[in-house]
Amino acid sequence: MNQELLKEYAKVCTTLKDLETRKKELQPLMYEHLNSLDLDKIQSPFGTFSLGERKSYTYTDEVAMAKEEIKAIQTEEENNGKAQIKITPFVRYQANKE
Repeated sequence: MNQELLKEYAKVCTTLKDLETRKKELQPLMYEHLNSLDLDKIQSPFGTFSLGERKSYTYTDEVAMAKEEIKAIQTEEENNGKAQIKITPFVRYQANKE
């Protein structure tokens, strides 16, 4: 067992998680800052920062029912072998609880 490889992988996973958390904390501050400058985009020595919007939709009950019907058909195809299986290998890491 390659302990160094395991240690490095664990460290990278932890660092990524910490960075994502920090990014989520900074996101509203960055938005507020650019918005207060009345700018959509700002050039800096670190790169370009721009404001954007992401749309999301809330659908009617009719769409929710259609999704349920599709899910049932998908499950049926999975069970009867009509659906093609694609297997993607991966490594899952879970830190030890302290």
